[in-house]
Amino acid sequence: MVEAFEGSRRALAVIRRNMRLSLCYNVLGVSLAALGLIGPLGAAILMPLSSLTVVISSYRSRTFRRRS
Repeated sequence: MVEAFEGSRRALAVIRRNMRLSLCYNVLGVSLAALGLIGPLGAAILMPLSSLTVVISSYRSRTFRRRS
């Protein structure tokens, strides 16, 4: 039971970190687009990088271990 609570705490920490990372990335992207520094094509190319960043962050923070 304790392991389940600890696992849920770790999962929430990862979710919070990914939300902050995504928010920062998107604020930066919107700012650059509003200033005209990137066009629609550049934004379309950068869009999947946001998702990829979150997926890689989640994958790197996995903490489960296989039981022997």
